[in-house]
Amino acid sequence: MMSVSARARLAWLLVAVLGVQVGYDFLFLPYRELLVSDMGYFWERALNHLAGRTDALEQWVVWPVFPHIFMAWTIKLADALGLSGHRLEFYLVTVAMLHVSAVYAVFRAGLALLASEGAALMAALLYGLFPPMLHLNGHVLSEGYAQPALVWALCLLLWRPLGIRLVLLAGALFGLAAAMRPAYGLFGLVLAGVIAVRVSDWKLWLGRALALFVGFLGPVLAESATVSHLSAGRIHGLGGNGALVFFMHQCRPGGWAIVNPLLLKGEDFNDCALYRRIHPPLARSMWVKTSMDELKACNGRIYGQPPALMEFADRPFLVTPWMPWNKRFFFELGLSCIQHRGLWRQLREDVWQTRKLFVYFFPDQVFDDGHGGIRYGTWLGLILMSNLLFFAAGLLLPWWFRLRGRWVPPELLVCTALPLLAYLTSMVFAIDGRYLAPTAVTACWAMAMLRAPEHSASEVGI
Repeated sequence: MMSVSARARLAWLLVAVLGVQVGYDFLFLPYRELLVSDMGYFWERALNHLAGRTDALEQWVVWPVFPHIFMAWTIKLADALGLSGHRLEFYLVTVAMLHVSAVYAVFRAGLALLASEGAALMAALLYGLFPPMLHLNGHVLSEGYAQPALVWALCLLLWRPLGIRLVLLAGALFGLAAAMRPAYGLFGLVLAGVIAVRVSDWKLWLGRALALFVGFLGPVLAESATVSHLSAGRIHGLGGNGALVFFMHQCRPGGWAIVNPLLLKGEDFNDCALYRRIHPPLARSMWVKTSMDELKACNGRIYGQPPALMEFADRPFLVTPWMPWNKRFFFELGLSCIQHRGLWRQLREDVWQTRKLFVYFFPDQVFDDGHGGIRYGTWLGLILMSNLLFFAAGLLLPWWFRLRGRWVPPELLVCTALPLLAYLTSMVFAIDGRYLAPTAVTACWAMAMLRAPEHSASEVGI
């Protein structure tokens, strides 16, 4: 049971986090100007879905569909409440409230792990004001729904008695998070590990691990079925761009161009189109439409042939008749790059590439001053520095305490795998600091141990 003073401090903390998040969204971010790039595409998909254009190409061609479907439901709720003129603001406030709910979950799990109200409040404060999280929540991205679902799934397993229904619920929340953000998929190993630590009997663990898996399958299969339905069977799985992302990371095409079927809409060309990658300030990659002449040249010279590197307007393009949803083609292309370079060289380069996790953070539009420089550099530096600090703390700090002879909750030691798995996902598929953001929860509990009562390993029988 929490003390009355702890309840009051928690309530004030939750109100403060909500105030900071909403203030960041509306007072710092030019939120209406940020509906560009991925954010603009998510928002457009949500509006089109709400308008009933669910079978249009852009509804299913890239990314999982649940994020923009949930956005459409949020917009519909705003309309029902008479806030149709403030749809974007309503969405951002909704995401802020989901973030606050995750802060509460972090507090309850911290209380169970650390047996200290002060330490649990510290963990909740650290998570609630984690700069990368505040920044992501101010943008229209899948993280707005996926991150709270992931955190709740983990915290329920740490905090509540592990009944079958509770584990099913945690599995469903994790499945929803992974369906929206497939990069979270490996985190299921941590959830299963937490159950193994809390349930000593392997028979009891097996039943609960199965319940976790069954709960996880529900949203994942629902997402897959929705994608298959909307694409008329052209895509199977959680989304259409996973293999394309794998190819782009492993082959690192740089200035090459990949297929962009959105350019084909309404045009009588064969399955061949282009996009080019350019690198404006902050090394941001952007989509740029090519000209119709280039498309016609592509159609006339390349259709039906293997991929070719060609020159258009002094830019190299990778031209292929295969569309992004042809997973086998792009996955095999990525594997061929690994084979060409050799596994050891590829791994070395992958490790070197992951340095970008801590020197670049998407979305970055607000930091681009439009003249080749960076604005709000101090805040950008804080985001990058905290991403590195929390990654290192979550990965190493609990083990450092343990090596010094201090008792560390075994569940927390299991959770140190979260930042490691996020790092490995980035190394294989895409260098994206967003993968690390929800894993900061481990660092929050680890740093909060500084306020928890100290117990040696011998005192607790270890």
